[in-house]
Amino acid sequence: MRKLLLVTTASLCAAILSVQPGMAQRGGGKGGGKGGDKGAPAAPAEPPPAGLECFDNLPIPDYPRAALQGKITGSVWETMEVGQGGTLGKLDTQVVSAWADGPKLLTPPAEAAIRSAKLKADCAGKKVLVVFRYELHGDATANPQVTNRKEPPNLVWIESQPATAAGTAGKAATK
Repeated sequence: MRKLLLVTTASLCAAILSVQPGMAQRGGGKGGGKGGDKGAPAAPAEPPPAGLECFDNLPIPDYPRAALQGKITGSVWETMEVGQGGTLGKLDTQVVSAWADGPKLLTPPAEAAIRSAKLKADCAGKKVLVVFRYELHGDATANPQVTNRKEPPNLVWIESQPATAAGTAGKAATK
């Protein structure tokens, strides 16, 4: 019985892996038929969005105290269009967070930073992407110190220790 199963399996594998004669000459398989659209030009690829290089000044958003106390982390993706003279055009915000309160708590400071930023006039007509990454490290403390760093082309890290519920009121200080 094992011999029969082995022979059947081997025959099936050989049939699947075999190449049909003349496949290449007929233009068969994946990749189109006999001629396809050889003369049609490919659609131009959309250029990747610009990043931090389009900002003369980009303020760092606060890490909200409620997010520090709730140990909420996440990423706020801000995609914007730059208008004439470096004005802010359409702004689209997407938040990726494992916590339900992530979008509610992390979006306002990120959007406020973008709205108060100074964009470069030579970026007019471009799409710009900035990702604000909120991260927590270590044990909770009453007075967490928030740090930040910019990582080109488009990433801004806002990092801190979590806050204890008994911490001081107000926003955490930024460095």
